[in-house]
Amino acid sequence: MRQFIMVSVGALALAGCGGSETTTYTDDEGNKVEVTQSGDGDEPKEVVIKSEDGDATFRMGGVSTEELPFGFEVYPGAQVITSSVGTSEGRTGGVVAMKTSDSQDKVIAYYKAAAEKRGLTIKAEISSGEMKMLNGEAEGGDKGGFTIQAIKQPDGTQITLIAGGER
Repeated sequence: MRQFIMVSVGALALAGCGGSETTTYTDDEGNKVEVTQSGDGDEPKEVVIKSEDGDATFRMGGVSTEELPFGFEVYPGAQVITSSVGTSEGRTGGVVAMKTSDSQDKVIAYYKAAAEKRGLTIKAEISSGEMKMLNGEAEGGDKGGFTIQAIKQPDGTQITLIAGGER
């Protein structure tokens, strides 16, 4: 069934949409998945998947701070390049790519303080060439985790925030 859902989502990514459209997919075993996509332009902005196994919602672009796990926020003053968030069965996950003129060290220090303030455990801090990374988890990892990556660029720092866990 999972493979069937993934194929359905892949087909949506290629299809594009404007407005709102619902399509029902059925596999050879009679399993049904209802997929509703909405948005403007060539890329869906939201996809809602409903099946007997549960529901999931994915949204691309325009992710608000309230939707990110653990209360993480967009880095102050950063330009958001792309974002997406997904929710299913009380859990949420998000990815935000950003760009700032601040240094990697300042970015990592900001997110380290934010994680510790929220009671998250820092599990790893890695520096390798032009990349610095911070990794952590909530309550032993069973409640979710996060990774912050800061890559030095000629004009500042590229930030990738990936977080997932209970809402």
